[in-house]
Amino acid sequence: HAGDRLVKLEKRRDFAKESKVLLSHLSSFSRAGDDLKGLPALFTSDKHVYEAASTAIKLRELGEKLLVGSTRGQEAGGHGHDRVESGSGSLSVITERIQVYCDKLENRLILNFD
Repeated sequence: HAGDRLVKLEKRRDFAKESKVLLSHLSSFSRAGDDLKGLPALFTSDKHVYEAASTAIKLRELGEKLLVGSTRGQEAGGHGHDRVESGSGSLSVITERIQVYCDKLENRLILNFD
């Protein structure tokens, strides 16, 4: 039983660690602007292209889940987050930037196969 609890705690710790990293990257896309300049080397270096792709997919999924969750909260009469819908640092804008990045990365990968 103690072993099972340790395994569960380790999984929670790993999840929290990954979540912290993803939120940090989400913040990077917030600061990057529409031109996507200033992203960490993970997202700009050809050396990390596959890790960047995996991380970008997770970020896109996270952004979409957060958007859906905040929209549901607004529909239920809750106070919505102002940063979800408007402004350059809003979640919807950040999610769009991540999608633009994913599209550009996909094009880079396709060019590498040609």
